[in-house]
Amino acid sequence: MGRIIRFLYQLTPFDINRADFYDLFYLLQKPGKYSIKRNRKKLHIEVIEEDGTPAIGYNGKWYRSFEEFCQKAEVDGKKFTTIYDELYFVEEVQ
Repeated sequence: MGRIIRFLYQLTPFDINRADFYDLFYLLQKPGKYSIKRNRKKLHIEVIEEDGTPAIGYNGKWYRSFEEFCQKAEVDGKKFTTIYDELYFVEEVQ
């Protein structure tokens, strides 16, 4: 899935105003701070570069890739991948 999303944005411009959970595959490749909403609550994600690759921080834990983040990161005891349809309004935080 990640490869498809990244390829998509090589062909079309990325629009943060239309971003959802799957667009995090694209966004989380570069350092920055992001948020995504679930039940009107903002969840904060940070990306730093570590040894030339992105490290993703969420809720006090760090993940080596977005794929690992998807496998392990949880909110309210549920993996992000099981509640992807409840996540909305991705934004870049300054």
